[in-house]
Amino acid sequence: MPAELQPAERRLRGLLWAHAALSIAFAVGYVAGGEVATLGFIPNSVAKDGLFAIISVLGAADVRRRGWAAPVLAGAYVCLILGEAVTLIHGGAPGQDVLGVHVSGTVALLGWMSID
Repeated sequence: MPAELQPAERRLRGLLWAHAALSIAFAVGYVAGGEVATLGFIPNSVAKDGLFAIISVLGAADVRRRGWAAPVLAGAYVCLILGEAVTLIHGGAPGQDVLGVHVSGTVALLGWMSID
């Protein structure tokens, strides 16, 4: 019989399940939002968050054997932040409406970077 999970393992499992749910919600939101102004937005965004969800579920299902999932996800977020930084270096992005408020692309990217 496998030993009971340690508190840190239970926390990691809970965080991975929560991350999987959040990633699925984002993927559904991209599809429901119907943003087609950029050719690859929906397919790439759904693929990214779908992969995030799959990796999170794999890790949560067996944190002892697949604890590698957490640092892999952290690495993926580092890549996202680097991509956002490169976007800023290239001059930013168009302004965005966030929760009914129009903000500059730079503010939107900096906010997104801080969340990632």
